[in-house]
Parts: sequence; C-alpha cells; structure tokens
Amino acid sequence: MDIAQNEAADMLEELAKKAREGKLSNISCNKIINDCKETTKLQDKIDKGDYLPTPFDTNTYNSTVNTNLSDGTDININKDISKEPFIQMHPVLNYRLLHWNKISFTNDSSIKLLLYVASIIKRDCNYVYFTREDVNRHTGMNNKTFAASLSSLIKMEVLVPINNLKSYYILNHNFLFNGSKTRLCKWVNDNIKERKLEFIYLEGKTTPIVNLNEDYKKKILGRVKSRKFEPFEEAKIE
Repeated sequence: MDIAQNEAADMLEELAKKAREGKLSNISCNKIINDCKETTKLQDKIDKGDYLPTPFDTNTYNSTVNTNLSDGTDININKDISKEPFIQMHPVLNYRLLHWNKISFTNDSSIKLLLYVASIIKRDCNYVYFTREDVNRHTGMNNKTFAASLSSLIKMEVLVPINNLKSYYILNHNFLFNGSKTRLCKWVNDNIKERKLEFIYLEGKTTPIVNLNEDYKKKILGRVKSRKFEPFEEAKIE
C-alpha cells in the first residue's frame, strides 16, 4: 500500500472510530470525505508523473535549515517543497555557478549548458536526454568545452549520468525541476528500495554515476525512450 492509500485508510479509520463513539457530526464527516478525495487526487497525479529512481535527497523540510555545502560554505536555505508548475532553480545553484565561476571551477560555458538543460526539462519528469551533438547544434559548444562543462554540472550536483542508459541524466530535483516536487518525493519514498539510487565512483574518476537496476530498466525503457527532449518544446518557442 502506497503513502496516499495509507493516508486515506487512516482517514476512513478515524471516520469509523468517531461513528462508533457517537462523535460524528456532518461537518467532521464531510471534512474527512473531502480529505480522502484530495488524497486520492494526489495519488492519481503521482501515478501520472514520469520519474526515474534518484540518488538525490527526497527529505522535505517545512522551514529554513542551515546547510553546510561541500565547498565549505554555510548558507541558510529554505527547502519548502513547491507545487508551482514552472522550472525552478534553487538559489544555492545560482550561488555555486557564480562563486565557482569566480574561482575558475566553472566557466561561462557551464552556465550555457545549464540553460540548455533547463530548456529541455519536461513537466513532472526528473531526467533528461542530450548528446554532444544536440548541445552543439543549439549552442555551438565544441566537444572539449562540452565535456568540461558537463563535468562541472555533475560536480555541482545539478545532474548525474546514468551509466547503463547512454546520454540520460537524473536531475537533482532539489536544484532544478519542472513540476511538483511533493509528488516526486512521495513517489520515491513509497518504494525506497527500488527508487533510491546510490552514487558510484569508478576508479580514477572524480565525478559520480548511477546505475539503474537492469530488471527495472527493462520495465521503463519503452516509456523513457519515447520521450523527446527538444529545447523550449513545452514553452512553444520557435
């Protein structure tokens, strides 16, 4: 039983308990019924999301938390989960792009590649597909610059390559996402064993990769391959 079904079951149990105790008013009955309907609607939206397992954090926070970043800085950030249906970029990502650029860790091409990635993100989808040729066609970036810029985005934890699904990348939804992160987090947390990945560092490499379970990959390969990732497609910009 998934999270939304558990919540609905708890609400119905509360309804039955109040009925047994003779404490059930029309107001409380209607409220519980409406809550059940809303929970069911949420589950329907979760089921319609186009997600892949992720290694990135799916904990949710309702207030400002103090976060120590991997580069030694300490920033107060608000990790409220947003439901706004547009591409969201976290302020910490902005900070990393600008600050790391200043110390020559990133370059302007990293920002250009990030903007390209943002342009192909689909609604309620936590992965993207792109090749060197795709990026070159739309940005003019050469192969050497592409490799360096991609490495920078991986180090900044913007995305991570899927080792056993060529040219596909899992997005860090905490930094860059289009849709409801609430639904994505519920989807992952409902089946952590299958949907939460581990970062893998190959020998001699400084950036991580992830691997999808082969059985799981077979199940979702048709759906994933049918997705088209063209820049600005959803914004209808030509």
